[in-house]
Amino acid sequence: MRTCVGCRRRDDRSVLWRVVAHRSEVSGPVLIRLDRQQRQPGRGAWLHPTMDCLNQAIRRRAFARGLRVAAEVDLGELTAAVRTAQVEYELQGVAAKGAADDRRKRVQR
Repeated sequence: MRTCVGCRRRDDRSVLWRVVAHRSEVSGPVLIRLDRQQRQPGRGAWLHPTMDCLNQAIRRRAFARGLRVAAEVDLGELTAAVRTAQVEYELQGVAAKGAADDRRKRVQR
């Protein structure tokens, strides 16, 4: 069980995404990256792959606190990944709903 840094709800590792801080330059912002295999070194934070949780984490400055980073954080890569995941999820939901409607129509005939 892990806790989402956005909504603070506890959930299973398989549901949450692990993110880590990656510093590319000494004085630049710290890049927050998605750790897909959940094996990258360093301190990690956990996040539900939804825009709601991401926005809550940004508003609360939870990434800097959870990853113990004092510098400014760059969330561009993570934001793009969450948006893509949410669009894919919504498309799958629409496709599943369409398939269920098709099955209902066949049964009604």
